[in-house]
Amino acid sequence: MADYPFQLGSWLFLTPQLSSSIMQAPVPEHEHSTGIYEVHYITSGYGTLIASGQRFDLYPGILYVTGPHIPHSQLLPEQNPMAEACVYYKVSALTGKSAAAPGSEKEDSVVRVLLEHPFWIGRDHHGIRPLLDHIFTELAQKSPETDLMVSCYLKQLVLLLVRNIRDSRKLQGNVTTPAAGEIDLNSKRFYLIECAFLSEFQTITLSSLSSRIGLSTRQTQRLLQTYYGMDFNQKRVQARMAKARLLLESTDLPVGKIAEAAGYATSEHFCNTFRKVYQMTPLQYRRKEGGQPS
Repeated sequence: MADYPFQLGSWLFLTPQLSSSIMQAPVPEHEHSTGIYEVHYITSGYGTLIASGQRFDLYPGILYVTGPHIPHSQLLPEQNPMAEACVYYKVSALTGKSAAAPGSEKEDSVVRVLLEHPFWIGRDHHGIRPLLDHIFTELAQKSPETDLMVSCYLKQLVLLLVRNIRDSRKLQGNVTTPAAGEIDLNSKRFYLIECAFLSEFQTITLSSLSSRIGLSTRQTQRLLQTYYGMDFNQKRVQARMAKARLLLESTDLPVGKIAEAAGYATSEHFCNTFRKVYQMTPLQYRRKEGGQPS
């Protein structure tokens, strides 16, 4: 799959992943590395987003972006679960002549709005739904011009997203977080890392992850420490605990089954790890969060 590159000012955008589907299962808490911005648009159905500990209702027309180091998860109702379109951007700073193109300062001001909002949620008021329809229609056609057309559409999507963010700032006041700063991204590595910890946290090993992203185990550890602030074992525990918390809050599964689902061979190992991370037992956490009784 192409990365559909485009330039905005002194920034390069790649899009290694595009999807449009009905959500089949809740998404455990996870976060993206530096330079990653995931844009979500709810096309139908309902759900709940939890981002940095805050809950948000999701329903048709809601648009949101989750950027670097924003812990977030998605919960689904039993009936009428949501469908969403999702666009996964990787943003990196250009240098030299490529960064000094005519008009780059004006375009940089657009990108800065995105970088200053690693998390934003609101209603779309600028026609993003039809633009997404154009993108997925073009992908289905697979014509000789498809890659170029999709790159143009994805650039337009960033502009419309920024318009939505700017409109909300005018209404609510300009509350921002620090800019992400310059980044150095390695092709598809960060996307592969995040997919591995999101869907293979039970079985993933440092060796298998390193092989997948084409680095030595030492290089992988250094990459994780640089971009996530934790080593492989810490990142895997984070992913497993996110799955455990989701099950404790939303199901009545016994602790033994949750331990198994989170990738632990024994309940004892799971409970000891959980207590070390949260300073309480899994059942205490369930009672505190108002989950299903065991």
